[in-house]
Amino acid sequence: MMHKTPAIVLGHSPYSESTLLVRLLTRELGVVRAMAKGARRKERRDQACWEPLAHIDVLLSLSGPDALGNVIEASPRTEGWPWLRRDLDRFAFAALGVEVLGAVAGLHPPSPLYYVAGERYLDRLGGAVAPGSLTIALLLGLLDEAGFPLRFADPDWSPETLPERLAWDETLSLLREAEPLEPATIPRPAAVALLELLRASDGGAAEPRIPPSAGRPLLRWLVRVWETHLRRPLASAHFLEKMVLDQSLSNNATKRR
Repeated sequence: MMHKTPAIVLGHSPYSESTLLVRLLTRELGVVRAMAKGARRKERRDQACWEPLAHIDVLLSLSGPDALGNVIEASPRTEGWPWLRRDLDRFAFAALGVEVLGAVAGLHPPSPLYYVAGERYLDRLGGAVAPGSLTIALLLGLLDEAGFPLRFADPDWSPETLPERLAWDETLSLLREAEPLEPATIPRPAAVALLELLRASDGGAAEPRIPPSAGRPLLRWLVRVWETHLRRPLASAHFLEKMVLDQSLSNNATKRR
């Protein structure tokens, strides 16, 4: 069957001398793997369609929902995200957010909600004052979608009463007070930011603003949570660490030196 749908490119890998194996987050079909024949040829004019996070319209031939498809044609959408090629900090955040979103979408039946969430996230990220905070909010929201919403051991904890360090109980998806020498804990400033973000009443409409001192450990912790849940490393996490987190999780990535 033929399907025409908008898509976000999650990634690609060589399939043969001239063919790419591409992974797409589509609006109509969910996550799709397909062969883009001839895409590796230098004379092809559509090579930009296969860059990570490219926004495209694609015509696919699919024999079944889980089958490897074939790309018949692809073209860039006019409302893409050109800032991704100019701002490597934002690209690093975008790669992490969309990688996790694509992983969650791939574990669920096809739904337009995942594509729409990715499109909205990338639309907002381009003009966000705090791209790291926006990415943290996305990763937290996806915990609910993946079926393990984050909870605090004491529902009455407040920013004033939180323990100095918290530990994550993977089995219960629960944050509890850490033992004195327990490794991989969350420091109190990051836990306060997390608590306030989870209890925000605006439903995600307003742009979150997390101080850099809290945002760095919180984002690193979320990477660990997702890698544990997915049981694989996040390919984008190393790039983000080197590009941004090793230096600063700036609240304004475009001004960071």
